[in-house]
Order: sequence, then structure tokens, then C-alpha cells
Amino acid sequence: MQKTINFSSIEKVEFILSGFDLIKSNPDKNYTQAKILSKLLELNYKTNSSALSRILSNKIDQLSQQHINKIYNGFVELLKIELCLQPHKNGNWILIENCTPQEIIIEEKDAPAKSIQFHTEGRLSTPQKVAFFSTARKEMIEFGLTLNTFTSYLDNRNPSEFRNPLIDLLKKGVKIKCFLLDSEWNGTKIYFDDRESIRKEKIKGIEKIKGSLRGLKIFYSEINDKSFSKNFEVYTYRHFPNNYFLAIDKDEKDAKKNPVGKVMASSYLFGERRAYCPVFEFNRADQPTLFIRYNDSLQRIIKGAKRVNLDEITD
Repeated sequence: MQKTINFSSIEKVEFILSGFDLIKSNPDKNYTQAKILSKLLELNYKTNSSALSRILSNKIDQLSQQHINKIYNGFVELLKIELCLQPHKNGNWILIENCTPQEIIIEEKDAPAKSIQFHTEGRLSTPQKVAFFSTARKEMIEFGLTLNTFTSYLDNRNPSEFRNPLIDLLKKGVKIKCFLLDSEWNGTKIYFDDRESIRKEKIKGIEKIKGSLRGLKIFYSEINDKSFSKNFEVYTYRHFPNNYFLAIDKDEKDAKKNPVGKVMASSYLFGERRAYCPVFEFNRADQPTLFIRYNDSLQRIIKGAKRVNLDEITD
């Protein structure tokens, strides 16, 4: 066994450079700089790509003696294990007798959960939306302008796609609260007139609201004789909205006291079709500050909303 040799910093850097070339040029290895860095980290020689790059660029004046030693020791162990080589006082790497090369396996780390999912193309498909709200335990809030799409899904889609999953939530005791603009508020007319100045629509916004209320009344009347119908509520609000919201269980926690609330939100881009407005989703556990910001905004805009008596909606 070779005795430990005290090399100077310059000599250590030379060994790192030649060791890098040896392991990179080895036909069985051909490691990239990033792969070598991962190997060093796996061996618990904590460094970073910037420090390794400085050494490989021979810019050691920007590194401490301690950092050079750490990278050198990492290379010594790396080449010892994978190539059965060790540094020699003659300045070269030499073979270690009776040594069998072994590959250092980089343990795969679990990929971090995507705490924010950004859907750049706009409105999600029906299955995606249903998968999102089907986890609700206590409350589901559907907040929008006219709820035209929501209501059309109740009537125009196969019941198994949208209608039945909503009914399943109601049966479980989940409160489903729908919020749309108040068609009798003058601000609603101002809002839609402003939109019409940029984008003309086949059906006026106020007419869409009235149509949605009729559709929601039909849905309610079809479940009205069921005990769970009391869990379905519709409200109108009087504020200029900036976002679509689908909020689930904002105050709920699981058995381990972890929050389970989550939000799907979409900013209303002026002059753009609602279906094209990007959508992003996040949860309270991973994004507590972001969740609170959006939830606070939602609570402010629905504060004072008026409960709609669906039985009084006329055709």
C-alpha cells in the first residue's frame, strides 16, 4: 500500500485535471462533468459545478485550499473505486494491485412533487377538472363570470363525465357553491360592454348569466327531492372579477393535520377567449403563501354575495 503523500495545491490540481481526463476518456465511462460531479456528491464530497469548473479551467486562485483538498480527495476515491488508480509521487496515476473496479451507483432521488402545475394552453379538459374536484371532502367553490361552460357540461355532456361526479360529491355531504355575476347589477353591463369593445360574442354576457341560472335551476329541480339537494348553492356577486377560481376544501386537514386545500385559478386576460386563458393549480400544503393570497382574494370577492333562490328563477 502506498504511503500517504502530501502534495501541494498545484500538484493536487494537476492530479484532478489528469484524473478527469482519464475517467472521461475511458471507453467504459466517458463521464460528463455533470456525471462526475454527481459521483463526487454520492461519495459525500460536497462541491458544486462552479467550483469544479474553476479547477478544470485552472482558476484555482478563486478557490480556497480547503475546497481544493475536498475535490482532490473526492477524485482520489472516485478513481480508486472506478478505475483502481491512485496518485503517485511521480505525478501520475498508477494501478492499485489486486483491485477490482466497481461503479459508483448514483442513488436516484425522488423527484420533487410539482407544487404548481401550469396549463399554458388554457381551460382543462372535463376529465382533468373532474379529477381535480373529486377529492373534495367538505366544500367546492366554482367561481366565474357566467358559469356558461359549467352549466353546459351539466346538460350537454354524458352524465358520467360531469354531472354524476358532482352528484357523488353532494351525496357525500360536500357543499357545492357556484358564484356568477349578478345580471341585475349595472357593473355587470359595464363589464361586458367593455369586453365587447374588443371581442364580439354570439351571446351577450348578461344573457349567458340568465341562461346559466335557468340551467342551474333545471339541475337543482332534478335533485330537489333528494336529501342531498341542500348541499347545492348558487350565488350572485357584484364586483369586477379578475380570476376564475375552483377552490377545494380551503380549511380542511387530513388525519395528520396537513392542509388539503387546493385551488385551480385562471386570470381573465383582456380581449382573450376565456378558454384560452392559462390555468394553474396549486395546493395549500406546498404553496401556503400563494394559497392564502388567492384564497383571501376569493373570500373578498364573494363576501356579500346573494344566495339565489333557484325555485324563483323564471323561464
